[in-house]
Amino acid sequence: MACKLNLEARMTVMELDRRGVSRSAIARTLQVTEGAVRYHLRRQAQGAVDGRAKVHRARPWHAAIARWIAGPGAGCRVETPPGAQGQVDWAHFPAVRIYGETLDL
Repeated sequence: MACKLNLEARMTVMELDRRGVSRSAIARTLQVTEGAVRYHLRRQAQGAVDGRAKVHRARPWHAAIARWIAGPGAGCRVETPPGAQGQVDWAHFPAVRIYGETLDL
């Protein structure tokens, strides 16, 4: 009966364990195996937040990313004079008739 426990169930395991409820009683209450209860208690003791080890692929570049986010221009508002910028949406409209003439726009 292998299953993944959601956050509420994991928190229930931790709280019932803190209150001194036996692991077998916790397992019966949540309708999971006693092994699942032991697993989640062990992972919590190891510091896992959600029962799984997290591997962050960007960890080696953490300092560079933090500098880039906090760098010049981060959170700055840039004002330009009216008419200095424009928005262009590109599309292709073949065979559009304008004043009797067929054009590709």
